[in-house]
Amino acid sequence: MNRIKLNKYKCGRDDKSFVCVNGEPNKKIDIIKPNYMRREKNSGISISGDVEDLMHEKIHISNNFNKDLLYTINVNFGEKNSISSELVIDTGSSDLWISKRAISKYFINSGKPNDFKPNEKFNKTTGKKIPIMINYGSGIVGGNIYSDKVSIDNLAVNAQSFGIMNNMSLGVQINGILGLGFNTLANKNNTPIMLDNLFNNGIIKNRIFGFNSNEITIGEIDEEYKKQIKYVGLYNNNGYWNIKYNKTLIADKLMDSKYDSIIADTGCSAIIVAENDYNNILKCMNISEDEVYDITEDKYNSLPNITFNIGTAENNIDICIKPEHYMIKNDDKYELLITYSAEETDTLIMGDPLFRAYYCVFDMDNKQMGFCAC
Repeated sequence: MNRIKLNKYKCGRDDKSFVCVNGEPNKKIDIIKPNYMRREKNSGISISGDVEDLMHEKIHISNNFNKDLLYTINVNFGEKNSISSELVIDTGSSDLWISKRAISKYFINSGKPNDFKPNEKFNKTTGKKIPIMINYGSGIVGGNIYSDKVSIDNLAVNAQSFGIMNNMSLGVQINGILGLGFNTLANKNNTPIMLDNLFNNGIIKNRIFGFNSNEITIGEIDEEYKKQIKYVGLYNNNGYWNIKYNKTLIADKLMDSKYDSIIADTGCSAIIVAENDYNNILKCMNISEDEVYDITEDKYNSLPNITFNIGTAENNIDICIKPEHYMIKNDDKYELLITYSAEETDTLIMGDPLFRAYYCVFDMDNKQMGFCAC
């Protein structure tokens, strides 16, 4: 089984870096601007160098990084002169990319000469390099598209396309992203996506993967959860892992929510709701806006479960998120992993609390998702 352990990072109390919590204790990821995700709309960045020609195409993605948790996986690029880097796993987008800075950092840390030379992709008409630009909820990245052998654990594709980004305005210095949404979300010059390539080359038998806050299984489902998984079909074909939303209960109280769907997003570390719902949730929990980062043990022990009912009338399930899932402990206080979107939306984003509570199956072939409580 291709069971791959995740690298877990938790934001430090100084708000300046993410610290590895399940591996090397000195491993860190720097934060550029504190609170970068919360309620601010990014205004974009200036693009220079090889990517000046990319104005004709912008890929907009609803992904939102938060400032609390990140999950990464080791990905290798290249064959003879290969490099390895930790990329964020993101089901809210579909492009594979690595930053130019991460490549340089690899050779500095390894002491090897920088001889990584992937194949450049060129426009057949203009002869110029093919640019790529992605607009995330927390900023924009831009660069050019290349191809080479890419491998995750023992799963390898010999000619996988990916971006090398030399312009980045994200709020956190991540090395790159492994996008696991559908190929319709990816830059058209950056496909087939890796999961499609693994399937098309017979390396995996099914376009499926399982994910929780500890592991990812690619091409198959963890046997530990297989018999207990309950499936619901995807709600539409917009490229996201989108499921029909029905209702929300906090304890036994029905929330007056007007969402149409839920998106399961491993690249987001919070549950993101509409502003009105956010205020109602705080009211139901008896938490003030000033307390969301400093909740006491006594108040934590009195918090209710939140239940989301999803799926069709004929096939629906309850997803129960407990305080241990939607709260994270920092020293002797707790922080709420629920926030609100700065824009009006009919979609609820289910980030890390979902994956702390459930082993989730992402099934591309059958266009469905499965859930099993951890």
